[in-house]
Amino acid sequence: MLTLLLACSGSPEDSTAALPDPMDYPVDQPGPYNVGVQIFDWTYTPTGADEERTIAITLWYPTLDEGGAAARYYGAFEDPYTSLDAEWVGSVHEGGVPVHVYSHGSYGYGGASPFMSRHFASHGWVVVAPDHTGNTIGDFDAELPLSIRWWRAEDVSQALDAADEALGLNTTRALMSGHSFGGYTSWVTPGATFDQDYIAQVCGDDACTENDFERFAEGVDDPRIAATIPMAGGGGGWVGTAGYQGIHEPVLMMSGSEDGPETQQGIFETSGLTELTWLNIEGGCHQVFALGQCEGIETQVGFGIINVYTLAFGRRHLLDDPTVQAILDGSQAVDDAAQLQVR
Repeated sequence: MLTLLLACSGSPEDSTAALPDPMDYPVDQPGPYNVGVQIFDWTYTPTGADEERTIAITLWYPTLDEGGAAARYYGAFEDPYTSLDAEWVGSVHEGGVPVHVYSHGSYGYGGASPFMSRHFASHGWVVVAPDHTGNTIGDFDAELPLSIRWWRAEDVSQALDAADEALGLNTTRALMSGHSFGGYTSWVTPGATFDQDYIAQVCGDDACTENDFERFAEGVDDPRIAATIPMAGGGGGWVGTAGYQGIHEPVLMMSGSEDGPETQQGIFETSGLTELTWLNIEGGCHQVFALGQCEGIETQVGFGIINVYTLAFGRRHLLDDPTVQAILDGSQAVDDAAQLQVR
């Protein structure tokens, strides 16, 4: 496995004392830090498998560096608002380094929602995202194995391990988010269980290996996920209504009004989850959570809504910040397009 070492400006104690406190900065504005990025490969062997799996990892973090080369996600999509291989400032939060792990949509890539990753990193967070090998933008012509339904969750867990090793962290609690197929991943990784009758149906005709059946039966729960944000994605038949009961962490579910939010409405009404908040973005299409360019809402307006609610949710549940509660319970309005329901 690759060990990536990032320099830190002095000891964590010295850095925290000398640098701006991101908790002093409101969630609807950028934080006090610039954004550095590292991109590297990570190899692991999935549970019960014989062959290794290599995934690309993108890691965002706070830096004081300015300028430098811009990151290129998937080797092609330039992000001019980042500095590649910049120096990490270290922990700027008293309680340690808050970590956010992101799962991209089907045939996407880890850097598909850079607006959100940058926002968190500017507020002192580390954000990590795997490219889900076999289900990235370069894999349109490849056959998609059913194993991807649990490989994705293992990719997320491995991405957390990679961030720990790269930065010398010891992540025990992390925020998770994901878009589309990544939304599905954001349900199963925190503990939503698989519908075994549905698995038996779709795995007929030898579509699944014995190891696949075992993984679906055991589940893919990573106990480090302390709160989760599924965006434009549900568990579908793979989870079923009862499967959501496996999640015991707070959930902020997001949808767009132009993307058929009936799935999210059904989950909100029938899942029985007690710590469930549903944000529906009026005018939002499927890509409001990634590439933008929806006809019903300006891209930056949509991105701004997402940044406010995701960071507020992360600060509330990972950093015990009570000042953002009014945003999350709806008593403080964010934008007319933000329609919030709280259970």
